[in-house]
Amino acid sequence: MTNYRSFSVVLFIFMLLLATACQSQDNQMEPEETEVWEPVPEKIDPGTPYYKEPPADAIVLFGGDDLSAWEHPDGSAPSGL
Repeated sequence: MTNYRSFSVVLFIFMLLLATACQSQDNQMEPEETEVWEPVPEKIDPGTPYYKEPPADAIVLFGGDDLSAWEHPDGSAPSGL
């Protein structure tokens, strides 16, 4: 029984050292392998300073003065302006 127990301890230590040695290998990737450089997005005009105009690619939902594109949930025209 003592021989079996000491063999198990030695085997456990050996497996622990083997697992540590396998994980300590240098498997680092270079940053260039993970970076995606293509497709390059097109440059968008951000609009005028202080956000007076929306960006060039923006979908304007409400311009501030016209509610003709909007509808009330019950189907009637919206009110408010």
